[in-house]
Amino acid sequence: MSRAIFQIMAALSLSFAVLLLGGSVLTITHYPARSVWDLVPLATVIVMLVAAGIGLFHLRKWAALAVSLLALGVAKWQVSDALHPIPGDANWLGFVFAILLSIPSILTAVYWRTLTWHRK
Repeated sequence: MSRAIFQIMAALSLSFAVLLLGGSVLTITHYPARSVWDLVPLATVIVMLVAAGIGLFHLRKWAALAVSLLALGVAKWQVSDALHPIPGDANWLGFVFAILLSIPSILTAVYWRTLTWHRK
């Protein structure tokens, strides 16, 4: 069961990377970047998601840590936005997203022993 969980996480991280890449290409065609350095943060996240997705398919600990840290970073961002509400917005959704984004970290902690650092 733990293998299937991490393979589902791998498929989700790879599909999210494809979604980010497609969305960024469509956005850049309409609103070009001012410099190449504007694209570096997004490209870094996409490369990390692809590498972590491939690593999760092979059940690697470093890949599970990478996905968990990326998800926890976004969860922290969501909680900080929800704690400083703007009138008229549904800021409570930040807490819901934060709970959902903490699931990969919980699964990584629970099934840590099924993962390996490198090929045996």
